[in-house]
Amino acid sequence: SNFKGAGAYAKEMDLSGKSYALLASQSGVSVSNSNTSIMGYNLNTRAYGYLYDKSWTYYNTNMSNKNNVSVTIPFNNGTYQLKIYDCDSGEVLETRNVNASSNKITFSVPSFRYDIAFIIE
Repeated sequence: SNFKGAGAYAKEMDLSGKSYALLASQSGVSVSNSNTSIMGYNLNTRAYGYLYDKSWTYYNTNMSNKNNVSVTIPFNNGTYQLKIYDCDSGEVLETRNVNASSNKITFSVPSFRYDIAFIIE
């Protein structure tokens, strides 16, 4: 099923809380690869994100691998768990701790071609 990965990821989301910011429009959010865009939600102590190749269309699926991509997000200082998901299978590719300092968090993601998702909690 095309939605297997999305379903596995969506089950992990907790959007409860007073406020959230859309990652794509939030000041201070950056992605180091100019061919990559970000979508998702930031709740300051957890974030749910999706990185994708912005040149992909139904008719243009010939994407190159994106390597050494890093993401910066405004975040409350502290130590959090980062989980990175394969968008097709929904499997967790990597789990590691990441630190936020100076009210932001920066992390890298594994190499990907079309898209990759993450959760920070």
